Amino acid sequence: MRKLLSCLAAGVIAATVSVARADPAQDAAKLADIFCQLGKQDGEFGRLYLVTKSLGVAIAEAIKKNGEIASAHPDEKPPLGDGIPFQSYPDVAPVCKPGKFTDTGRTQVIEIVYEFPDKPAASWTDRLVLITEEGRPRIDDILFGTADSDNGLRKALAAAFQN
Repeated sequence: MRKLLSCLAAGVIAATVSVARADPAQDAAKLADIFCQLGKQDGEFGRLYLVTKSLGVAIAEAIKKNGEIASAHPDEKPPLGDGIPFQSYPDVAPVCKPGKFTDTGRTQVIEIVYEFPDKPAASWTDRLVLITEEGRPRIDDILFGTADSDNGLRKALAAAFQN
């Protein structure tokens, strides 16, 4: 089932995110929407099709290290025991949607808004950092929260194994 969903995700990305990049904001919103849908349906694996090559390599290395630690210490939870942290919190929000888009020239940033309609205080926003790779927008990092920080997925993967 995961393979089927992952193949479908790749097809959806190819069909909906234009190569021409005529409208970067619209392309980013489509990518963000796919990111949200995959988070609800396929968890982390479908989202791997949305990342840049370099982020994909970083994730693959982290998964490998995590597996080695899990094998060496089967009675302990490994650093990525809850999966790849594609968002600030592991909670599945009922609402996930694209937010504000910003174009900085080399990169684009689109907010991902996670909402809990029954508990608005539990809602949060992360940011996808996008770059163009092979003519399409790809996720190069996920910054946690909306503060002006670079605390995100790349740092979390590196920090998970600094013991």
